Amino acid sequence: MTKVTKHSMLLGFVVGICSFIGVAHGAVLKVGSGDGCLDINMGDPTGGSNQGRNVIVWPDCHSGVNQQWSITNGLLKSQAGGKSWCLDINMGAPTGANNQGRNVIVWPNCHGGVNQKWILDNGRLISKAGDKQWCLDVNRGDATGGGNQGRNVIVWPDCHGAANQNWTVK
Repeated sequence: MTKVTKHSMLLGFVVGICSFIGVAHGAVLKVGSGDGCLDINMGDPTGGSNQGRNVIVWPDCHSGVNQQWSITNGLLKSQAGGKSWCLDINMGAPTGANNQGRNVIVWPNCHGGVNQKWILDNGRLISKAGDKQWCLDVNRGDATGGGNQGRNVIVWPDCHGAANQNWTVK
């Protein structure tokens, strides 16, 4: 049996962050056991003045530009549609059971606020926006996109680590 110490926990956390920091441009983020890829729904404007776009998980991991991500200083970025976008928690858009979750969008202003900062820890993408720890989560009950094949992406305050919160970089 391996003894878990503060040092080994810290080392594991640092290794997870370092592997995430090293994500090259064009990486694809897959959820669960092949359930789909993090995808920008370019046809779904949202946010103030409709500047943002909704983020979904799409079952077809086609590696198009709307599924390609890079990381810079904790910001998850995309170049979809010829713009620079950052993965962003829309703190003003409660969703899910008892409105506990928040909708996730991409925003063209990469301001680097806490609602745009992410770390990868044991397969979970985590944000510390506001006064909570949020996990990137696929809302399996919320069908969206062409033919309702996609699922909306949210953040959830309960980081339970189930398949809908488990992300891998490909």
